[in-house]
Parts: sequence; C-alpha cells; structure tokens
Amino acid sequence: MLELFIRNLGDLNQSRHSAVIKTAVFCIIFGLPSAYSADIFDNQDWVWGIGLIFSGLFIIFAVMKYGLVKFKEEFIDQDSDFKIPTKYVAICLPFNIALGILLIIWWMSRDFTSGHAWFNESGAWNLFSAFSNATIVTQIGIVLMIGIVLNGFLYKKFIGDKK
Repeated sequence: MLELFIRNLGDLNQSRHSAVIKTAVFCIIFGLPSAYSADIFDNQDWVWGIGLIFSGLFIIFAVMKYGLVKFKEEFIDQDSDFKIPTKYVAICLPFNIALGILLIIWWMSRDFTSGHAWFNESGAWNLFSAFSNATIVTQIGIVLMIGIVLNGFLYKKFIGDKK
C-alpha cells in the first residue's frame, strides 16, 4: 500500500524522495490516532470494513457501465492462461451486488441492538460512538464528497490529456 501511495504521488509529478517523505508523514499523522486510542482503531475498523464493501460495489457498477464483455476481454482475458466464461462473470456480478447490499444491511443492523444508536441521549447525531451507524454514514459521506469534488481535477490530470 505504501508503494501504491508513493507511485500515485509520482504520477502527480513528485520526485520519489519527496513522495516517500510525504507518504511517511501522511502515515504518521493519520495513523497516530489509531495507535494512540483503541476506540479510534475500533471505529476505523468498523467504518472502513463497510467502506471496502461500498468500494467493491462501486467497482461492480463501473464494470457494468463499461460493459461486462468489453471489460472481461480487455482487462481479464488478455494476460490470463485460464479464460473464465462470460456467463460465469455475468452471474457473479448481480450475485455480488446482492451479497454486498445484504452484508451492509446486516452489518449496520447490528447497531440497532448494540446500544450504539444513530442518535445520542440528547437527540444529536451520534458521531463519537466507535460503532455508531451515524459515524459510518458521516465518514463515508465525507470521503464520497471529497471524491466527487476531486473527480474533475483527477480526470483532467490523468485522462483529459490522453484523449
């Protein structure tokens, strides 16, 4: 993961030395709270476990929008010794969408019986409970908003010049 971060910074015209230092500083700054507090660590585990499921769903929707057969032929079959049948992939995508949605519903429904409600005793949005659904929705919502805001810039930076 560190090398991926460093290479992404390199794609943004950072020198390798600068990218390594920025990656180390980033990891220290953003990793320190989780190292300092088990509650913060638990919260990050809880929130980003669901975040990874959302990420998988976004990838499935992107593949469906791109075209299943086109994606399979251009990205999977090209360097593969074993060709997976298109029917198999066509069955797996909707199955995995349903599985992802059910997993998110199951995971978030655990909040209803855990005592970590959406709202605290005063009726405010419960952001500071490690296992609250409110913190899941807030943190993932913030990341989605940042992604939407940066989408145009990233597209122009990496794709716009190549077309």
